[in-house]
Amino acid sequence: MQDTDLEAIGRQWLRVVELVKRDDCRDEHDHVRFRDSDLSVKGAAILGFSGLMLAADLVFLSAGKDSLIAPDKSCGWIGLAALYVLVASAFCAVYSIMITRRGRYATGWASFGLMKLYHDRRQRWLRAGGALTCIGTLMYLLAVTGITAVGRCLP
Repeated sequence: MQDTDLEAIGRQWLRVVELVKRDDCRDEHDHVRFRDSDLSVKGAAILGFSGLMLAADLVFLSAGKDSLIAPDKSCGWIGLAALYVLVASAFCAVYSIMITRRGRYATGWASFGLMKLYHDRRQRWLRAGGALTCIGTLMYLLAVTGITAVGRCLP
């Protein structure tokens, strides 16, 4: 990031703060700011758990033939499908963190309207990432539990 980009971001932020002071909506401004931080933390948590499950699935898929968790043909395919689902969930989490807002507005309230749209987009990507993480984790657990408990994945 260039210094000019940082300066533009700083000027934009100061403009928003000035609009908030002028329109007397400081409490709403703080709520939006904390909501933004909350969404970032949730995205990072989903990304971290997706990464953990990706690592566990890769260990499962790369296990040797004489290992306790060595996948057979049917479980290997389920484990591989889980890998792709978990990669998609990690992508959704990263995208939800990276979404930025752009636009011009004349009042503090217009800024909040833009932030609402921005937060709604972030929440949609977070929900998709969370759902895909759950599905990928369940697929992984099905494959590993099938191998360790019954010796095969599908009945």
